[in-house]
Amino acid sequence: MSVSTRKSPPLSGAYAAPALEKGLDILELLADEPNGLTQSQIADRLDRSNPEIFRMLVCLQRRGYLRRVSPGETFELSAKLFELSHRHPPTRSLLDSALPVLRSLAGKAQQSCHLAIEYEKELLVIASAEGPGPRSFSVRIGARFQMDLTASGMVLLAWREELRDLSDDLRPRLERVRRRGFEQHRSKTVHGVIDLSFPVRDGRNEVIAAITIPYLASRAPDVMSVDETRSHLARSAEELSHLLGHPSEIA
Repeated sequence: MSVSTRKSPPLSGAYAAPALEKGLDILELLADEPNGLTQSQIADRLDRSNPEIFRMLVCLQRRGYLRRVSPGETFELSAKLFELSHRHPPTRSLLDSALPVLRSLAGKAQQSCHLAIEYEKELLVIASAEGPGPRSFSVRIGARFQMDLTASGMVLLAWREELRDLSDDLRPRLERVRRRGFEQHRSKTVHGVIDLSFPVRDGRNEVIAAITIPYLASRAPDVMSVDETRSHLARSAEELSHLLGHPSEIA
């Protein structure tokens, strides 16, 4: 694992909030550390003194954002940030609508599926449903990927209003995605998987998410073909869009 030194540039002048920035730096640092870090490690990574880090850790632990784990005296993120993100009304609405659709899709297609959005110029998986069969490929909630390496990312990029800030070789690929209305390609990260992805729209006709099946090929006679699976995925994308206010017709 590479050493994380993520630290946002401080604000200056009348808008500076040093204590808040230190707290946010700690949260962002620990978000990349599944096994947590000790107080000294956090201080080293953020180039801060132990006493100032200690005060922030005590505050964050008292407010429920961190938990202290023994032995090792490491600090880890609690589930509070996850809880807050799901309490936010737009996210809550999207997840409430998406989860039943994803579960139904996984059952019909016999494949795992997930929902992803763009966050900080990366693809972020926010919901998923496991395939019911003995073999399927799933992506964990919270996973982040480079946008142009995934079918979900290509879908989200394709429906951006502006494509001029993208590379010359990427624009023609995104235009093809828009013309056919979905993305399908062999996974660039996992052998034997074909990624299928459709856009999800809201009531303003804006693409706000991508619903995706990482299709795992199999010789089993009861496994649907890619074309059949894609048809199920298309209907699920349309259904979820309709639930979010898009005036689409559900087949």
